[in-house]
Amino acid sequence: MQIGKAMNRKSLQIDLQRGGEDGFSLIAMALTISVCGLFIVAGIQLYQMWDANHRETVTEQGIRDIQAGLSRYLAQNGRYPCPAPLDAAIDTPSFGNEVSADCTAGAFPGTFRAAGRDGRMVRTGAVPVRTLGLDDRLMFDGHKKRFIYAVTEEYASSAAQPAADRGAIAIIDADGNNGTAVPGNIAQIVYSMGLDNNGAYNTNGLLLRACDPAAASGENCDFTANATFRNTIAKSMNENTMFVHKMAYAPARTVITCADTGIPVPGEVAFLVDTSGSMDWKGQGEDGFSVQCPATMPNCKRIHVAQWAMRRAVPARIMTNALAAEPGATGMTGFVARNNVNNVQQNLGDITIDDPTQAGYEPPTEEELSNTLEGKLQGMCPTGNTPLGIHIEALADKIGDGTPERPNKVVVISDGVSNNGTDPAAVARSIARKYPNIQVDIIDIVGNPSLRTVAETTGGQYFPTSNPDELLEALFAAVGVCGATLTPVAPADPRYCGE
Repeated sequence: MQIGKAMNRKSLQIDLQRGGEDGFSLIAMALTISVCGLFIVAGIQLYQMWDANHRETVTEQGIRDIQAGLSRYLAQNGRYPCPAPLDAAIDTPSFGNEVSADCTAGAFPGTFRAAGRDGRMVRTGAVPVRTLGLDDRLMFDGHKKRFIYAVTEEYASSAAQPAADRGAIAIIDADGNNGTAVPGNIAQIVYSMGLDNNGAYNTNGLLLRACDPAAASGENCDFTANATFRNTIAKSMNENTMFVHKMAYAPARTVITCADTGIPVPGEVAFLVDTSGSMDWKGQGEDGFSVQCPATMPNCKRIHVAQWAMRRAVPARIMTNALAAEPGATGMTGFVARNNVNNVQQNLGDITIDDPTQAGYEPPTEEELSNTLEGKLQGMCPTGNTPLGIHIEALADKIGDGTPERPNKVVVISDGVSNNGTDPAAVARSIARKYPNIQVDIIDIVGNPSLRTVAETTGGQYFPTSNPDELLEALFAAVGVCGATLTPVAPADPRYCGE
């Protein structure tokens, strides 16, 4: 009996001990769950913060990439692209493709039109990523909604190249104040609807919510009411007062300078001035195009505009080139032969105006440079056909290949198509294979887009403009002169060739 009692007392002690251990385990488990819950809540909050920042980063980078693509497209094509349809489903034929090469041509499904400054029309739609050669993902912002792209229609048409002040898009702030230096002077704009669904389209082109123009963000979705968009630093996360929070836009210009695009200063440059018979025309020529005269040369011929521009661009090129670590030669010629490349090469002679690579080189004085330049311009008188192709090929062979950092350039100033000798497009393909570091820039003084392919094939730039000031800016951009401040004092402008 004593033994049995002792065993019962021992069992009771063991049971009590186990009960105490079980009780401690439950408390520890509860504490552990509570601590884990705190970590989970904190983790969710951290993830939400990361996700919000990530969406903003994706949106900001997307807008930068799109604007860079638009700048390249403008430099290469002389116009902005028309928008793509906002409602085109993914991987349908119209997805990411501009609706037309002429944005002024009328109504296009999935895009919207509104009158902007001075009644000029603005078209709104999606970013034409495939036309721009961009990744399809740049159609969407970080919130999985389609970026909005609006463009002044005149700037998205190869048929009508506007002057530099024809932008029609207006930017206002939260209180309706004008948000740019010149009211309504914006050429194009790209923006994100952010978290707001007001008038926004999802990734597959479905309208999430019809635009409410009375909402704070309504200014950015009433695409047919006006060409005004709202941008403000007074951001809000309240759906009733939400503002579009990511936006980038470009002022109205028809040409891009080297400072805008990072175009390197070229090594050797050979200017080719079209001296065919059509360059002798005044006013509207037989081809239906016309060119504006500089203020110093009223009632001018086309050749006079080219000579006017060369008097300013060549000295600026030489002065800038002299500052480069590895300067290259500068030359200029008109048409010197009409049969084939061999004839042109034999008759080119010395086209050099300045060559810092020569031993004992001393920079020319302004007077020396002016005399040399005028001597060459006097001999550039219009006559005959337009043998552009064979001259471009001969000049490419003369200057040879450049480097990726400093490509050599043939800069053509012309008013039309080649009608003698080799097709310039075929020449461009040959140059691209033979001289990967030669670019052919086309300065089209009447806005005739026929030579655009030549520039595109060689990686050069195409500038269509009939405005003398824009033509000069195009020349500056072609030879890497970032601004007219390097141009010497404006020269006199004598007229040659029978006047």
